[in-house]
Amino acid sequence: MDETMKAKVTNDAAAYIVALAKNHGRNAEWAEEAVRKSVSLTAEQALAMNVVDFVEPDLPTLLTAWTASSRAEGSGPAHRRGAGEEVEMAGSPLFSTPSRTRISPTSS
Repeated sequence: MDETMKAKVTNDAAAYIVALAKNHGRNAEWAEEAVRKSVSLTAEQALAMNVVDFVEPDLPTLLTAWTASSRAEGSGPAHRRGAGEEVEMAGSPLFSTPSRTRISPTSS
């Protein structure tokens, strides 16, 4: 990919993440920086910078915190599972099978 196309892709991704962050009441400035400078945060930093709402040790605790929060109310038309409901994990974790993942059809 040439430099012009890289800049276009970066600008598009930055615009998208800023709009997404603003729509969800998140830190749009940090979101743009994450795209443009490839920066990341620890969980605690993300919480302090309004990138996430909760940092919890496990899924049941996260669901309890989310169910009790104001963001759980009216957050969309889809039913979301809350605390006490059965949760079934589908698929494999993102990083569980890197050797079988192909990024590009031209990669070997």
